[in-house]
Amino acid sequence: MVEKIERKAPSLAGRLMWHLLAVVVLVSLAAGGGLYFDAVHRAQATHKGKSEEVLRYLQGALSLPMWNLDDPTVRRIGEIVMQDPDFSSMAIRDQENRAIFSSRKEKTAVLSKTGPIIYNGQPIGTVEFQLSLEGFQARIRNLLLTGSIMLSFVATAILLASFILMRLFLKRPVQQLTAIARSFDPEAPDPAVAGADVYHEFQPLVAVLAAMKQKIQEQIQELAEEENKFHTIFDGVGDSIVLSDAATGKIVAVNKRFCEGSGYSEAEVVGREITEFSGKDSSIELGEVRKFYGRTRQGETPVAEWRVANRAGAPIWIEVNMRQVWIGGREMILEVVRNITERKEHEAELKEYRENLEHLVKSRTAELEAAKAQAEAASKAKGQFLANMSHEIRTPLNGVIGMMDLLRQTDLNDEQLGMAHTAQLSAESLLAVINDILDLSKIEAGKLDFAVAPFEVGAVMEETLDVLGLRAEEKGLELTCRIDPEIPRRLIGDPGRLRQILINLGNNAIKFTHRGAVSMEARLRKASGDQAAIHFAVQDTGIGIPETHRGQLFQNFSQIDSSKTRQFGGAGLGLAICKRLVELMDGEIGFESREGEGSTFWFTVLLKRPPEGAPSRPQSLESFSGKRILAVDDNAAGRDMLQFYLNSWGCWTALAEDGQAALEMLKGAFVAGVPFDLAILDAGMPGMGGEELGRIIKGDPLLSQIPLLLLASCSRRGKSGDSGNGCFYGCLTKPVKPSQLFKALPFHASLSVPAPTEEVASARLPVAGERGPGAESAELPLILLAEDNPINQIVALGMVKKLGFPAQLVENGREALDALSRKSFGLILMDVQMPVMDGLETARLIRGAPDRYGPIPIVAMTASAMAGDRESCLAAGMDDYLVKPVTLAGLKEVLDRWLPPGKRAEGGETSK
Repeated sequence: MVEKIERKAPSLAGRLMWHLLAVVVLVSLAAGGGLYFDAVHRAQATHKGKSEEVLRYLQGALSLPMWNLDDPTVRRIGEIVMQDPDFSSMAIRDQENRAIFSSRKEKTAVLSKTGPIIYNGQPIGTVEFQLSLEGFQARIRNLLLTGSIMLSFVATAILLASFILMRLFLKRPVQQLTAIARSFDPEAPDPAVAGADVYHEFQPLVAVLAAMKQKIQEQIQELAEEENKFHTIFDGVGDSIVLSDAATGKIVAVNKRFCEGSGYSEAEVVGREITEFSGKDSSIELGEVRKFYGRTRQGETPVAEWRVANRAGAPIWIEVNMRQVWIGGREMILEVVRNITERKEHEAELKEYRENLEHLVKSRTAELEAAKAQAEAASKAKGQFLANMSHEIRTPLNGVIGMMDLLRQTDLNDEQLGMAHTAQLSAESLLAVINDILDLSKIEAGKLDFAVAPFEVGAVMEETLDVLGLRAEEKGLELTCRIDPEIPRRLIGDPGRLRQILINLGNNAIKFTHRGAVSMEARLRKASGDQAAIHFAVQDTGIGIPETHRGQLFQNFSQIDSSKTRQFGGAGLGLAICKRLVELMDGEIGFESREGEGSTFWFTVLLKRPPEGAPSRPQSLESFSGKRILAVDDNAAGRDMLQFYLNSWGCWTALAEDGQAALEMLKGAFVAGVPFDLAILDAGMPGMGGEELGRIIKGDPLLSQIPLLLLASCSRRGKSGDSGNGCFYGCLTKPVKPSQLFKALPFHASLSVPAPTEEVASARLPVAGERGPGAESAELPLILLAEDNPINQIVALGMVKKLGFPAQLVENGREALDALSRKSFGLILMDVQMPVMDGLETARLIRGAPDRYGPIPIVAMTASAMAGDRESCLAAGMDDYLVKPVTLAGLKEVLDRWLPPGKRAEGGETSK
């Protein structure tokens, strides 16, 4: 029989409610304080907002009455505002500070506000008022009352809700826990056994737990029996198991499999560390074992491989997997040990095989390196052979072309001049084939170098016209050039390679065109950042390309007609070289063609822009704007070219295709009151040529004042010489270059058009290579020529003499140094390959003694044209580079570059 409880057990819910009430009271007091400060702040904000609103109202309402001096209205407005109990005083004053309205109540002021009264942007008075403290306090009382009511309501709601929720969420969970616990032990005792010290809500749960304690004790006994079963399993595992103390590293237990594999009994190893019986040749170190134990205690599961020995001394490789375990509240390290001796033996065999394989690979690599060295030696020998062949071929060609060039400058009859011209063309054709073969060899060997220098696209195009102009004239073709004015004035790239591509495409166009025109164009495709994509095109009206030959057009040694009866010559390398060059310049090349109607070959290259781009259009174009120009040419391509450039410079251009149409247009413009400012006439028009048309225009009183500019071919200009009997103020040689056309126009601000006098009409530009009157040798510097080949000596001396310079000849570098020590020279023309001392060694010695020899220009003359030859010359101290065969024009260009007229000194006579 259970005893009756004499005193009632305390209630947890009741105590929690009292504590909650105390917390609510404290929170309410804190909230009340916060409510008070909030009410004060809100009252201040309300007063301030009201003062701002009233000030704006008064500024608007008083501006017009005060401007009209309507004082009664002003006072009435003030009285209306003062009826508001929040206002304690108000004063309204005019611009002279005269009080129009003033009122004050017996109230304490809490806020003052003053503002100007403005009408039409002018201040006409001020208004000042004060808000009373009583209104401010009334607002605070209202806010506090409202907040207190809300706070009381909230506190009451919290207490009521807490009481209800506590009953629900305290009593009910305890009942649920009791029910769950009782489900484990349905025979649990009555709650009264828990005693009066336990809260009555928990008494059922405590009673059930007390009953469960007894059950647990009974189960401990059962666990002891289970432990015996565990040991049975522990010893029956196939791998060795070692259980060690995590703190000390001492072995606590091992299974039978471990004892069988190691030869030690459990009693012999328990209490010892594994390193104490692992053998003398063991790879296990105590520090390493403890390091692994430390990692295991941090939650890792490391794996170690060690070499040990069993009790008999036989070596064994073991793999140890470690894991942290807790047994009886004690931290242990469980080590599963596996014998991997057989696997290690296989790994040793694999390692030996790998080492043999590496040795085999090294041996094979050595053989490949030897083969590579042989290939590089063969490539070097090939390059040396090409360099030698270049020298051996160019040396005699220099004599042939040079002597032909000099021969043509002598007095020859027409038949002799024709034969000399034919011989020179043949030699130049042979030189072109040699250059193509060398370029192709350098490209295939990866030895082709590209220059990186600033240049102008217009200059490259005009230089191309210089090269192609005479050949186009010989075939009666019109050669024109268009340059997009939007192309940046200066770009960075290799102008020589660019010119080589254009000349190659231009030569092909002229070769395959019998009549009509060949036009060259350069335009800007895209410009972004520091790069510009320039599109070049060469168009002709020639034979076109058959469909059957288009696929092999850019292949080596490929031609449109390769039969034995072919009409056009050539080695078939030009287009292949152009394609390789364009690709090396990060560009693309292609063509469009219709058989019998002509072809257009185009290519696009990427060129860099300099940091500070030059202007893309000519400067000072104001004087060109609106100028009326008539361009007369029977060739449509020539007319279109003139119109393109003239219009791009701001002129207005009309076109005529013959002399009769030009006369009608000139007279019509004069009658209409808009005469032309200039007429450009082609000299070679059929019927009425440009010179005859010029005489007719100058003979007409209505047209005689129009300036005339003549366009003539080189041969025609040389024959006429007088530029149209004084009818023209200037004459330009075709093909017309944009820069020359621009300079020849008479619209520059500093240029006035001379009257067509006899002197101006007969003026004539000197032919290349000629020197003007008064150019005496005494004014020119002495040139030192170092050349060992007798024929090349004659050629070089003849060219220097033809250009009007005195020279002294030496045959090797040693003689050159001796000559420099005895006499001063203005320039040295130095052959590279010479006996005794070559040109490179000589240049290095000259540059090594600047005090003795001075900064004299040295120009290399070499028959070598391989990659690196130019760099070798410049590295030796030379200033410029001429590739043999040397032409008269090329030599003149170099001499003009290094011996400009302003720097020429006296020299000596030609001697040896």
